Amino acid sequence: MDPRNFLTEESVFQFQDVNEYIEGVCTLQGIQSKVNNTFLQNYASAIDNACKNQNVNPYYITSRVLQEQGSKGTVIGKGMNGGDGKTYYNPFNIGATGNGSSQIIANALSYAKSHGWDSMQKGLEGGIEFCKKNWLENYQNTLYQNKFDIDTRSGGGLYSHQYMQNLMAAYSEANILRSMYANTGKIDSNFTFIIPMYENINATISETPVNNQETSPIDVQITAKSGLWIRKEASTNSDTIKLLKYGETILSVQRGINSNWHKVVMQDGTIGYMSGDYLKQIDDKTNCNYKAKVKTNDGDGCKVRVGPSINLSLITAIADGVEVTVINEGTYNNIDGYNWNRVRLSTGQQGFMPSKFLAR
Repeated sequence: MDPRNFLTEESVFQFQDVNEYIEGVCTLQGIQSKVNNTFLQNYASAIDNACKNQNVNPYYITSRVLQEQGSKGTVIGKGMNGGDGKTYYNPFNIGATGNGSSQIIANALSYAKSHGWDSMQKGLEGGIEFCKKNWLENYQNTLYQNKFDIDTRSGGGLYSHQYMQNLMAAYSEANILRSMYANTGKIDSNFTFIIPMYENINATISETPVNNQETSPIDVQITAKSGLWIRKEASTNSDTIKLLKYGETILSVQRGINSNWHKVVMQDGTIGYMSGDYLKQIDDKTNCNYKAKVKTNDGDGCKVRVGPSINLSLITAIADGVEVTVINEGTYNNIDGYNWNRVRLSTGQQGFMPSKFLAR
């Protein structure tokens, strides 16, 4: 979060104000160059028009849609049969939540139908309006502020309203944003950058991570049309465990292993690895929301782990009597002798704890 790490020609673009269509800088040519050979290649003009209508940076929008859909696009973004003779489009995956691909697609379709998105133009307009209302005009109008909720005016208190869990998302998207200006010869244009200054910050710049590994529980979805193998090690040469179909979901507990591999956990507790090139983060799978206090037999407290297994990394330990919020139960049972609950700590961090040590 230390902004001083990112005041370079490339990384500074995570602080660019993207709640503006910059005439003469953002161009149809720039959008077209980015969407060529993707499912959006015929929609450059639609993106340009939608962003002009709502005064939003089209390069930001283009990058965000491709991040959500991938270059080939999914059925949600490319068009869903509404069952009423119309095709509906939801290129931003708004409302695309649920357990399994069928429910995710059904919810995405329901949202698109309720908003009348029966053309790609309407889907783009609606998605941009959603981003503008909930983020860009909500004091989160940079990639950095999309990721880090640092302004109390955004509502809901600090840190709670974040677009993505990937800690390096703003950094990586900034490089894409800058490249679009550079590729069209507009890199020397006038830009507005909003760089936060924190009170009482240490005079020494905070060290950046020594690697790109990230450890935390997130839910991911398979984007490979032919499915994706879970392997015993983080390598395509490793033995396979199971093939998951397109659209299936799984729990990822660590990322950035051996380049872009995820450490994943199946519902039966099997631990393996999957290529991150074919995984997309989705909303957290929650099925409850209640407070519970740690209660152990010996009073020594309980360990919180990154996933539902005693063989996974320890996040922290919590003393008896400390309250947590249970957000998922009953999904990961009979693993290492425990039924596991997914919990949210007072810090906002998520982890897993044996249900027997939590009392309502």
